[in-house]
Amino acid sequence: MKEQILAVQSAMRKYDPSLIGYEWDETTPRIQLEPRGERGYIELRAVRPLKK
Repeated sequence: MKEQILAVQSAMRKYDPSLIGYEWDETTPRIQLEPRGERGYIELRAVRPLKK
């Protein structure tokens, strides 16, 4: 399971939300949902609109 979590976190580090007009909001906590067999591991990070 640890390998899957690290894979998700690696993909999130590579993703650039500015492509859709947002940036990561580092002032809010990340949320991790309990891993389940039918959906696997889910991690959520907040974004906010890019500052102009």
